[in-house]
Amino acid sequence: MITEPITLKYPDWNKEFFLISDAARNGSGFLICQQDDQGRYRIVCCGGRLWNKQEQNMSASEMELASIIYAIESHSQFFMSKKFTILTYHVSHVYV
Repeated sequence: MITEPITLKYPDWNKEFFLISDAARNGSGFLICQQDDQGRYRIVCCGGRLWNKQEQNMSASEMELASIIYAIESHSQFFMSKKFTILTYHVSHVYV
């Protein structure tokens, strides 16, 4: 839950990135974050997309994975040759 105003932060290319993604029947969204010195996640970038008619017929697992793949492909500059962590609540993707 967001309880304070959101401020985007500049990426620190020496720190690890975190990808937080979620999907629903109509589309998906994601946050690319980094942890600050207090361990709080700070948003570097956010995005999402709507599913087309065929994509809306995917299973929940397929939607969640498609959301992760879309985020990585569309914002590859944050993930190329860097260690990053995918944070997901979808049990079947915990070991991806």
